[in-house]
Amino acid sequence: MWLVNSRFAIALIVWVTIFLIVCLKFSKNSKTLSDIRAHIKSQTLGYMVDIFNNMLSVRLFGGNKFEIEKLNDVFQRLVLAMQNCD
Repeated sequence: MWLVNSRFAIALIVWVTIFLIVCLKFSKNSKTLSDIRAHIKSQTLGYMVDIFNNMLSVRLFGGNKFEIEKLNDVFQRLVLAMQNCD
């Protein structure tokens, strides 16, 4: 590369170095946000499965309003996590 043009080689090396530093910095933040999103998504799906499995009990004992509010809260946390990840 030095034989073609030394200025081009230096510029390319500087660009690659800056690019790698920026990628490493953002990948740490992205991994943290992705882990949080995955955890909340897992909780949401677990809660949904729990609701569907206990649907008859919820209807029998009148906990409909509580279950809807709880599910709404869980979905809200999932939406916020997904928005932070994007």
